[in-house]
Amino acid sequence: MSYLLEKFDSIFKPGGDPTPYAEHHINTEKHPPVSVPPYRMTPMKKELLRKEIEYLLEKDVIEECVFDYGAPVVLIPKPDGKTRLCIDYRKLNEITVPDSYPLPRMDDLLQSAKHTTFMSTIDLKSGYH
Repeated sequence: MSYLLEKFDSIFKPGGDPTPYAEHHINTEKHPPVSVPPYRMTPMKKELLRKEIEYLLEKDVIEECVFDYGAPVVLIPKPDGKTRLCIDYRKLNEITVPDSYPLPRMDDLLQSAKHTTFMSTIDLKSGYH
């Protein structure tokens, strides 16, 4: 793992442009935008949220935007004592039209990776963002 992290260290550097390799659109057909108000938080959690948002903005992981859709933030404690910022997109998920293309077969994926030197099923950076 250390070898991969060192060899491809430029991948894990903060900042930079968004990837040009993929663009994703969420199809809600003609459904009007949904917006859910924020969940209530203690002052301590609000401060944790403010710090996490400030950090993610500084690292160019997130950016400010104006959008018709709104989803509440959920702060999840991590085992190391830090906090993970998650978004509750359940209302958006309810109106999203599922993609119609089938998932690839697992045996086909494994066959195509038979000469692979390294394979990982985890996000080496942070798992969420």
